[in-house]
Amino acid sequence: MGILMREVIKRGVLLSAAFILSMLIFSGCTQVQELSVITDSAIKITDKGVVTSYLVDDFDKAYYDLAELEQMVMDEVNQYMNFGSSDGKSISVEAVELLEENSSKAMVALKYDSVDLYKDFNGVELFYGTVAQANEAGYDLDITMTDGVSDGVTIGKDQIYDMGKQYILIVEDKVRIICPKKIQYISEGAVLESDGSVNASQDGEYTYIIMK
Repeated sequence: MGILMREVIKRGVLLSAAFILSMLIFSGCTQVQELSVITDSAIKITDKGVVTSYLVDDFDKAYYDLAELEQMVMDEVNQYMNFGSSDGKSISVEAVELLEENSSKAMVALKYDSVDLYKDFNGVELFYGTVAQANEAGYDLDITMTDGVSDGVTIGKDQIYDMGKQYILIVEDKVRIICPKKIQYISEGAVLESDGSVNASQDGEYTYIIMK
């Protein structure tokens, strides 16, 4: 998110773990299940490159009320849309909500029409395309990846380059990742969850996910 939004989070704000995501059926990911509730920060990428971020953090009533938080989010998005590099795309505020179970937590959900818009607004790296396109864009693919199963298959640079037509996600944010296609390999340090999402909270600088 933008610099102002990151400062807001540091002061203790942000999306409803009780925000029911009945639309999120992971039809592409391994061990597909429906993720009915967001409980921590996550991003979802569709096969068309639309990104939705779910930002969950503490909500300190000593600093804000919910209406003030929502206005701050709207102001930052509107400011970016007026002066940023949106390239005709848009950002929409999907939700700003407290947790039902615990009002000391809150969530902000933002929807971005493109990966590039998410990158520019948040100032973080995010890539979605083929392995060949990632290589052409200069991403370092000299990495080790695993199929996500304990003692499973491991691949390196040569095998990754051979997968030129397969899709890859490269994510800088340390969040749960909801992927648009079936997961084949993930970078070491990432965790494939039972619901089909990838937990990148303990991964290195970037999390890599190859899909098919």
